[in-house]
Amino acid sequence: MFFVVLLKEPVGNHGISHHGIVYLPVFAMFAILPGAIKMGENGMMLTIFDSAVRIYAMKVLIVEDDADSRHLFEVIVANAGYEPVLTGDGPGALEIIGKPDAPQIALLDWNMPDMSGVEVCRKIREIQTDNPTYIIMITGRAGTENIIQGLQAGANDYFIKPCNVEELQARLGVGRRVVTMQDKLNEQVRELHCAQDALSQSLLDMRALTARMNVVREEERARLAREMHDEFGQQLTALHLDLMWADRNLQTADKALLQDRLANMVPLVESLTELTQTIGTALRPSALDDLGLAAAIEWLLEETEKRTGITCKTTLAASDEMIGHYLALPLFRITQEAVANVARHAQATSMEVSLLTTGNIWTLEVKDNGRGYMLDANSWSKNLGLLGMRERAAEFGGTVEFLSEPGKGASVLVRIPCDISNTGNGVRP
Repeated sequence: MFFVVLLKEPVGNHGISHHGIVYLPVFAMFAILPGAIKMGENGMMLTIFDSAVRIYAMKVLIVEDDADSRHLFEVIVANAGYEPVLTGDGPGALEIIGKPDAPQIALLDWNMPDMSGVEVCRKIREIQTDNPTYIIMITGRAGTENIIQGLQAGANDYFIKPCNVEELQARLGVGRRVVTMQDKLNEQVRELHCAQDALSQSLLDMRALTARMNVVREEERARLAREMHDEFGQQLTALHLDLMWADRNLQTADKALLQDRLANMVPLVESLTELTQTIGTALRPSALDDLGLAAAIEWLLEETEKRTGITCKTTLAASDEMIGHYLALPLFRITQEAVANVARHAQATSMEVSLLTTGNIWTLEVKDNGRGYMLDANSWSKNLGLLGMRERAAEFGGTVEFLSEPGKGASVLVRIPCDISNTGNGVRP
C-alpha cells in the first residue's frame, strides 16, 4: 500500500518525483511532520506543504555501471522508503563512502569497469572502522565459490540477479535492522566512554579531595596543638603556681592575701572553660547535638554576622525530625563551607540560608548579594571546598548546583532525596 503526497512546489531530489507527486510506502509516512496529513475527497491520505516534503530516510548507495539497472534499483530503493544515492563506478563509490554523511547501506554490483565490486568492497572495509557500511553484493554469479569470495571480501549479503523486488526489499530491511542495532550499540559505547571519563575524573577529584583532607587534618592538629600549648599551657601553668602557693601558705598566710590569690584563680578557670568550649564548638557545634540542625545553622549565621557584619537571614521549614541526625551533620558542614565562602570571597552585604522540603526533596540554599563569579568545569578540581560540598551531598544521592553571574551574587543549591535510609532514625520523612 502506498500513500500519495501532493506538493505545491515540486522537489527534484533524493529520488522524489519531479512532477509534484510522491509515492510513499506506509511506514515512510511516519517521517512526515505530524499534523501535515489530511484525508482527500476520495479517501486517499493527502498532505500539502508550502514548499516541500521533508523526509528523513536511511540512505542506500547504489553502485551499478549499467544505467537501466541503476534506475531500476533506484525505483525499488525509493519505493521501499530509502534515499537512493547513485554512482556508476568503484572510485565514485569510495568517494561517497568517505564522506561524513555516507550511506549506511550499499548495493554493490560485482562486474564494473576499472574496479570490480569485490575490490570496492575490500577497500571500503580497509577505510572504515566505525559504523561500517552494510554491503549487499549484486551479481549474476550464482556459484558457491563466488558467494564465498564476495563474503570474504567483506560483503554482508549476496543478491543474485535477475532482480526480485520483494526479495531485495526484504534484504534491505535486514540491512536496516543491522544498521539500526549498530547505531544503538555505538551510542551505548559512547555513553560508556562518557561514563568512564566521568568516573576517571571523579576518582581524580576524590584523590585530590583525600589529599587535601589529609593536609587540612594535619593543619588542624597543628593549630589545636598550638592553642593548647599557648593558651592552655600558659593558663594552666599560672593556675598551677597559684595552687602550689596556696598549698604552702594555707596555714600561715594572711587571710585577705589568701582570698586574693584564690580570687585570681577564678578568671583562669573561666578562661580555660571558655577556650574548651570554643575548641569543642569548632570541632562539632554542641547546638547540632543539643538543639538540632536548624538551631545550629542559626547559631552559625549569628556568629558570622557578628564577625563580618553581613546581614544574615534564615528560612528553615524542614524539621529536625524529618532530617535525622545522620543527614544533619553533612548539611551543616555544607552550610558552613558555603557561608565561609561568602564571608571570605563574596564581598556581600547580605546572605540568606533556606532549608525547605519540596515534594520528595530537601532543598538547602545559601544565597548572597555579592560580586558573583564564573565557575567552569575545571573549577571543581581546583576548588576543594566546592568539591567537598559535592561529595558530601553525593553520599546521600544528592546534588550541588552553583548559580552565579559576575556582579549579581551567587547561590549554592543543594538537593537531597527524602529517603528513609538517609535519616537513620526510623522516622519516615
